[in-house]
Amino acid sequence: MNKLYIGLITCIFVLGSTSPGLAMSCKDIGTKRASIPLKVKAVDSRNWIKKISIGQRKDSVFVYQAFSNEIADNALSAGKLVAPFNTNLRTWIKPSLEWMLYRSNFAQRPGQERILRIELSRDYFLNLLSQAELTYFDPNTNRHPSYGKWRNAFQQSAVQVQWDPARNLYSHKVGSGERSIQIGIFGKEALTTYSQQAIRSLEDITGIVQHFRRSGKLGPLARLIELEKAFGPLSKQINERIELTSE
Repeated sequence: MNKLYIGLITCIFVLGSTSPGLAMSCKDIGTKRASIPLKVKAVDSRNWIKKISIGQRKDSVFVYQAFSNEIADNALSAGKLVAPFNTNLRTWIKPSLEWMLYRSNFAQRPGQERILRIELSRDYFLNLLSQAELTYFDPNTNRHPSYGKWRNAFQQSAVQVQWDPARNLYSHKVGSGERSIQIGIFGKEALTTYSQQAIRSLEDITGIVQHFRRSGKLGPLARLIELEKAFGPLSKQINERIELTSE
């Protein structure tokens, strides 16, 4: 399958998204630059509640990703993400277990049959946030003075932050304005660092997710949820970059 065909499939998928941050342009197909929203509508995020809840332990944090069986098996054997994990494609890490369950349909979506819990250092996670650009432009809150300035910064960024409607364990939306963070990593260098160097440990939690889906009982899933708490405090610079809701 050639790169152009893959790019066209990707383009069709993202243009069909209902999320403003995922309405990506097709014109950058085949290039190494980040896709840019084709048309950014007037996004008003002032009523969004944007906070980071993430599993934490000492100097580590835990994020989630869903993969195919082949990628998951190879990653667990190697202790890092290896082929067929593709460092030429953007990857999204999810601090919220609840959002991961929703996104993967409890590990039932094709290509997302396995959910891995990924341990990263707190410093690495902070470094990602310090580089991030938002996937949307809100003239009311964005640190960039204009759409053009934001567009240029986004286009050059290796890290993107998207705020999606928060979900609970049963995939229902939580409140009217609560948002859950996703962090996109893009570009060969950034993805190689993430996949080969940044990961401290990997745990396959597919079995306990399936147990919860079948029984409705938390069981071992409870220990993961108990570790999730508000992440911070963060620097003023990071708060402004990702527009974290102040206390």
